[in-house]
Amino acid sequence: MATAEPVPSLRLSFCLNAGPKQGAVLAAAVVKAEHAALVQVATNKLKLKKKQAAGIRFFLWKVGTELPHDRPLTGLLQNDDVIAVSLGEAYAGATRSPLPAEAPAAAPDVGDADAWDLLAPGKLAVVRWRDVAIMNRSLCRMSTLLEHPTFCAAVSGAVVDLETQRGLPSSAYLGHNLYAETFASFERLVGTASNDELHFLRRWREHGEAEVVISFVAGVRHT
Repeated sequence: MATAEPVPSLRLSFCLNAGPKQGAVLAAAVVKAEHAALVQVATNKLKLKKKQAAGIRFFLWKVGTELPHDRPLTGLLQNDDVIAVSLGEAYAGATRSPLPAEAPAAAPDVGDADAWDLLAPGKLAVVRWRDVAIMNRSLCRMSTLLEHPTFCAAVSGAVVDLETQRGLPSSAYLGHNLYAETFASFERLVGTASNDELHFLRRWREHGEAEVVISFVAGVRHT
């Protein structure tokens, strides 16, 4: 007799589907990819009453897909997804198509980080990366914009180009401290953002747009 494959555990974030705090990430946890496990975590983390939890529904935030309650969610979820928790109402968030540079056919490791820890939702996030090269492809031009604004303007009129960036110190950093204002300036000034940069900015938004983001490579050292 074939043995059923074990249900994987994933790093997921949770937000409310409706109300004043709609879309703001309120909790994060490692949880099995199945409905019952999501219900337990959402009930505990969001402090839901038993009556509220009875009609709970889950949606992929900014996608709108409802997660089924009668079968494992393997293949429907991935690490760092944001789950919108509904108390019975239909999906109430906006939906948007992926940016061209974020199409599903992109390389699987583009912009991936090990974990997002929301120490203060909307204010402070700590991001652990598994690979220094991926982290710096995602963040080094933003660091250069923050640390050397005059140099950036002199070279490109906005954000330093990718070729010049390769020779700058931030391309070899083991960590980056960045801010919401940095991301806003980068998006306003950059001519063409890379896949990794776009992917990171999307993840930042999905995790509540923290004002301060501290990134470091796991197993090396903190910033």
